[in-house]
Amino acid sequence: AESLSLGPRSAVMHIPEADKKLMKTRAEGKAPAPLDDQLAQRLEKVWDALEMPMLDKLGMVVKYSELEHASHLEESLEAWELAASAVLAREKALHELISIKKDATKSSLVPVAESSIQILSRECGKPVEQLLLLYGDVVTLRGMPYAEDLGAPLPQVLDRLQNAGRRLPRR
Repeated sequence: AESLSLGPRSAVMHIPEADKKLMKTRAEGKAPAPLDDQLAQRLEKVWDALEMPMLDKLGMVVKYSELEHASHLEESLEAWELAASAVLAREKALHELISIKKDATKSSLVPVAESSIQILSRECGKPVEQLLLLYGDVVTLRGMPYAEDLGAPLPQVLDRLQNAGRRLPRR
């Protein structure tokens, strides 16, 4: 019979103390500690700002309660907060541009508003991309992936906003 060799002891993976504690708690059949009130409030603010559907919220809770992701909740939440803030700023600027375009007396402001939106789009793309690449999280607004909106030409985004009657996100 063949024997299975696991290699030298030095190849054993180091498990951080916080993960060991969580593993022990789960092995004993105990539920993980409840989410810290401050973290829960921050999470709720992000969800509200992005008007995240219930299923997306539940998916996020399930993901970050799993052992392999639990230790990343706080750092990913910081990126989520940056993304939510950037999305809201960009959406506000888009709605302002639509208002400016409707008012013929403000046509000279269009290039400035469009330039502002380009800058906000780049700034928005950073946390959106970080969340996807580092944590596998997709930023959405009202359940729709936001990266698609960032990659679309401005006239197309404005048409979509006007045709869908998309309102400014709640703050």
